[in-house]
This record gives sequence, C-alpha cells and structure tokens, in this order.
Amino acid sequence: MAQSECCGAKNLRYNCDPDGRVVTVILECSDLKAVIFGVYFPCDDLSRLYIHSLTQLLSYIESVMSNLVGFECILVGDFNFECSLSSASFTEFSEFMNEYHLVCCDNLDSSKCGYTYYNEGLDQRSWIDHAFVSYGLRSRIKDYKIIFDGANLSDH
Repeated sequence: MAQSECCGAKNLRYNCDPDGRVVTVILECSDLKAVIFGVYFPCDDLSRLYIHSLTQLLSYIESVMSNLVGFECILVGDFNFECSLSSASFTEFSEFMNEYHLVCCDNLDSSKCGYTYYNEGLDQRSWIDHAFVSYGLRSRIKDYKIIFDGANLSDH
C-alpha cells in the first residue's frame, strides 16, 4: 500500500484490486478509523462470469476488511445495479451488506433527485451509483445529496 499525509490524518494508505475496479483508501484520524472503497462493478449480463466477477470483487473487499478490525467501512461508486430485491446483483450484494453491517444511504438523499444517471436523449434514468456505510457511521452523515448538474450526473 502506498502512504500519504492528508487532512490531519495520522495515516492515509491506498491501493486497488488487480483489475482496478476497487480503489481502497485507509484513513486514520483522531476520531475515525475508516476504510473507504471506491467501486466500479461490472454490468450484470446474467452470465456466470458476472457472478464470478462480483464475487471476486467482494472477496477483495473482504480481504482488506479482515485486516482492519475496528475500522468503519464506506463503499461508494458505480455498483451498476439498483437497490431492489428484484435485482439478482443486489440480492447477492445484500448478503455481503448484512455480514458487514452496512446500510444503504440512498434514502438519505436530501435533493430527492431519485436517480444518479440520466440520458436526456433517451429519457432514461437509473440509480446505480450508491453509498453504503457501516451502521455506526450512518448517524454521522450530516448532508447527503445527489448534485444534479450536467457535469456531475453520470453512471461512472
């Protein structure tokens, strides 16, 4: 892991999985020890290869977390699935969420935008970008919103 000094943090380390789909930042501040994962999950093409890819990414995240007992967890990024039990991808991810006591922050969106990607030409919207945090961190979130502007709304 590479190291850096940032924002008064005692220790900031970062790394990524071999495919570059998960960036890991480990942050230790005076009142918070957290591991932050920026993710870009593959799109579900309903194949076995997709489930294998998703399982590999979750295994990477688990391996990092297993070495950081006592750290809070934050997962953010492009999950490429909506948080609905009708989504096989979300159902698979839900097991991981439950095991690591993560909560979805979608319902905290104060902008009430309702989507994270919008294609004006096709009039398509989706909510496939998410933030999940350790249950203990949820109460520390003060302002969570989707910033709706042309430069920010994307599926990446």
